[in-house]
Amino acid sequence: MGTSTTHPNWFSIAGLILAFTGSAVLAWGLFISKDDAIKLGSSYWSGGTEEEQLKIPPVADRLRQSTKAKLGVAFIALGTVLQIVGAFRG
Repeated sequence: MGTSTTHPNWFSIAGLILAFTGSAVLAWGLFISKDDAIKLGSSYWSGGTEEEQLKIPPVADRLRQSTKAKLGVAFIALGTVLQIVGAFRG
């Protein structure tokens, strides 16, 4: 007949978990370390200290994207957990 309010909708929970997993996989490509950002965003001839290289616009942009991707995944994870908890509380 209808769904009971005491039992969570398992299809919704599975969908939430898959949506979180998919978004995490998409964002994973943006996670980058400082060393990798320097390697990818600066030329081989750019010298200077690490601090100077981190100020190069492509390097700084890659690090900014990485930080935002990590923050986005954290928000999606928190939202997913809250929705799953809400599904159990009915």
